[in-house]
Amino acid sequence: MMRIFADLLGLVGIMLAMLTVGIAWWAIGQWLRRRGYGERLDQLGERTDCVRRSMIRIIGPLGSLLVGAGVAISRAHPFGSKRQREVWSNLQHHARQNDRSKSSGQQ
Repeated sequence: MMRIFADLLGLVGIMLAMLTVGIAWWAIGQWLRRRGYGERLDQLGERTDCVRRSMIRIIGPLGSLLVGAGVAISRAHPFGSKRQREVWSNLQHHARQNDRSKSSGQQ
């Protein structure tokens, strides 16, 4: 029981730390905007969005590869259960539907 409490406390601590870092970045951005760096911050935001979009195009297919590897591992008798196989099958089904909807939306 104490171990679970310690794990939950650690998780809450990590979440609070991430929240604090996020608020700190926001505050730094607001401070820089008040100092007159708003245009440069907007340019930096545009560049990072462009890089993020190109990385999604490059790394996107890797997600399908990882799902396929997970399915293969879960179907190996010593590594997977019936429930895991069902979960992976559902995940594959949803990924295929998502791919179909994206491809039909781009045409």
